[in-house]
This record gives sequence, C-alpha cells and structure tokens, in this order.
Amino acid sequence: MVNGIVERRWETADSRLDVTDRLPLAETSWIAARVFGPRSPEVDSSPIADEPGQVCGQFAHTSPVYVRVGGAAFRPRKSAADFCLRWLEAMAEAVSRVREQFLRTDLSRYSISAESAFERVMSRIVEARRAAHNRLTGGTVADE
Repeated sequence: MVNGIVERRWETADSRLDVTDRLPLAETSWIAARVFGPRSPEVDSSPIADEPGQVCGQFAHTSPVYVRVGGAAFRPRKSAADFCLRWLEAMAEAVSRVREQFLRTDLSRYSISAESAFERVMSRIVEARRAAHNRLTGGTVADE
C-alpha cells in the first residue's frame, strides 16, 4: 500500500510468499504491507475486508514506513485528514453514549474510579482530535 491505496497484489497457494519489489514514489509517502490469510471459524476479520460483505480470515498489517522524497515532509490527502477527524469525532460520540454504563463499572482493582477513567479516555480523544486537526489541517494537507 502507498498512502492507503493498494499498489501491488500477490497471491500464493502456499502459506509462504517472498517478495522483492520496487515502488516508484513521486512524492513523500507512507508504505505498508497487509496480508489476508485463509478463513477460519476462529477468526473473523470481516470489518476490515476490501469489499462490503466480504468475509476475510486471518489478517495482518504492518506499521507505515514514511519515505521522504526530495526532503519534503509527508502531507496527507485531504480525504484522509477528513476521515481521521470524522473517525475521532465518532469515537467521542460512541464513548459518550456508553457513559452511564461505563460509570457503573467497578475499576477499583485498577486503583482508579470509573469517573476518572472515563474522563481520561475522553481527554485523550479530545487531545487526539486537537493534534490531528492541527497536524492535518494546519497547512499540511495535500489537495486531492
């Protein structure tokens, strides 16, 4: 994958695949590899499938590797920045919806109150939204 877009695909009937390849990059980008394995009753990764309704089995995804081209900093596409901000907003809404249930949870064995834990989760989401907004919209977002 290059900047979230699948650039190459390989298939194998074996359980092993060794690949050596070159990816020409016109701009600073992130690259990653992901692997889909066979379906299994023990593993259901369908929420991360390529196509709606597709059921995939085992799944792995590497962390991104950022490659600078010409010394330029990475600039995410506007659609990626917008997705990130929408996802963080949805996360805040989802956590807020379960607040009452969360607050009834006994966390005493972790030496923290449910209220403190809830506030910590919400503050981290707020921090992430602020950081993402500053990073993704502070003049560093590439046009589509």
